[in-house]
Amino acid sequence: MREGEAAFVNGDYPKAIELYQRALLFDPNLYEAALFTGDVYFKSAEQRKAAEWFARAVSINPDRETAYRYWGDSLMKQGRVTEASDKFVEAFIAEPYNRLARARNSSVGRESECPAWSPTSRTFQLASRNNLIGNTTITLDPSTLKKDDKVGRVLRG
Repeated sequence: MREGEAAFVNGDYPKAIELYQRALLFDPNLYEAALFTGDVYFKSAEQRKAAEWFARAVSINPDRETAYRYWGDSLMKQGRVTEASDKFVEAFIAEPYNRLARARNSSVGRESECPAWSPTSRTFQLASRNNLIGNTTITLDPSTLKKDDKVGRVLRG
């Protein structure tokens, strides 16, 4: 992993990918190796490959927000704003107290016409990370989004 990072920093993207994938051979559950491979593709402007690797990182550990957030950034670069917005929401759900997940989730509304959290939208749906329970619908009480409500401030970032 350290050698992969050195190659990435030096701009040797093919070598970085090779080294990260070698790390995955040694440990197929190494979240960072999949995440960093996606990041190399993101930097190389190969957004579809980046998304594949971010999805792989999510499959390794769905309870970490970074791959969802990076995946959302990749989708934004492709102009797939609605899908990106969903990934930012998933990042927030994976780690709701992570300031980066909250900040990115809040900023997507300023960058597009499709905000991840909209004060007027009370319901959103996400594909469940657990196939046993299928799709999950989360309904927010409108009062949680009021400016004077402490919970609402947390949800809005």
